[in-house]
Amino acid sequence: MLNFSILAAIPALAQGSPVAPPPAQVTFYSHGVTMLGGLPGHDPAAFKGRIFDADHQLAFMEPSHFITFNMAPGLHTLSATWWTAKHSNSGAHITLNLVGGEQYFIETMVLNSGFMFGSVSLKIREVTCEGARRDNTHSKPLEATHLRPDGVPIALLSTTFPQCP
Repeated sequence: MLNFSILAAIPALAQGSPVAPPPAQVTFYSHGVTMLGGLPGHDPAAFKGRIFDADHQLAFMEPSHFITFNMAPGLHTLSATWWTAKHSNSGAHITLNLVGGEQYFIETMVLNSGFMFGSVSLKIREVTCEGARRDNTHSKPLEATHLRPDGVPIALLSTTFPQCP
């Protein structure tokens, strides 16, 4: 009888324990290098630089690459900075309220005003899955060597660009 009592209590304990919400999957990508990339009227230019979540550097992004991270649900300030920058404050930023179990796609790019490269700026924005897949028909997964210590435990190393839900 004692064994039955213990077994009957186990489901009750499991029901009372809080369940952590599933992570959100966030895929960052950079366009490939093109001759007129970033100029007005042309596709965005390739981004090469650092990816941050708040002040946590996640990876060093290369042109024509993508990387997906499992991130905790909640408010996140994501940024892309020049490759020479050591902190997120000098880059382009986007703030998202991530929902657990959802998938997000973040485009990183360089734009140019077209006048002798005098006004080059970084941009970061959320895009739809369909738009991201269209932009990444030839992208490669970011190599693990480009991950930074804060990005290693949350990175999903995949050989293919994520599918749309």
